[in-house]
Amino acid sequence: MGGSRGETGSFFLNLIGPPVNDECGGAIPVRLGAVPGSNVGATRSPVTGSCLSMDHDVWFVLQAPFTGAFTASLCPAQGGDLVVANFGGANRIYANLRRQTVAPLLARGGGDFSLEVCGRGGASGPMDFAVPLVSPGLGRLPLPPWGVLGLDPAQLIALPPTAVPPLTGVGTVSVRIPTLAGLRGVDLFAQALLVLGTRPRFTNVTAEMILR
Repeated sequence: MGGSRGETGSFFLNLIGPPVNDECGGAIPVRLGAVPGSNVGATRSPVTGSCLSMDHDVWFVLQAPFTGAFTASLCPAQGGDLVVANFGGANRIYANLRRQTVAPLLARGGGDFSLEVCGRGGASGPMDFAVPLVSPGLGRLPLPPWGVLGLDPAQLIALPPTAVPPLTGVGTVSVRIPTLAGLRGVDLFAQALLVLGTRPRFTNVTAEMILR
């Protein structure tokens, strides 16, 4: 710490390290009920074993006390995404459906990469469909009145359009990721142009990392 142009004075230096549950291996065991938490000082977790890759993430682990339905939510919900994953074999990921576009399976070389697009908060109209988009880079291109394209237009790949069935309100499209060593560790960003009736709009951007 140095003073500009010879200035001097007293100060306090506040150093904040990462939380104890900054990585998947340090996940804090929790029980049912409200759990306090903070991601101040948290880093982006590397992909190790079955763990995901997220930004400023913290980890908790719940040993379910019974078999049945669970509800998980964030309070306050602003600025954060809640992801619940089952690493018991299927590596199934359950994400907050308010995000609109989710990738339910880990992205692996030689495997299928799936995107689910949710319409109308869990329900859809008879004419709803989505055009999923993927890119290895982020961007920010306002396209009113559709919203903001959050992917790099120069590297954009449009996947086949998918219908959003009224019964489930979720449209799914899958593509096979090539088995190439150079793809390991590559970021993969996805977004969708969701057409609800005659009203197109962009969804959120979801981020993944290609594993082995």
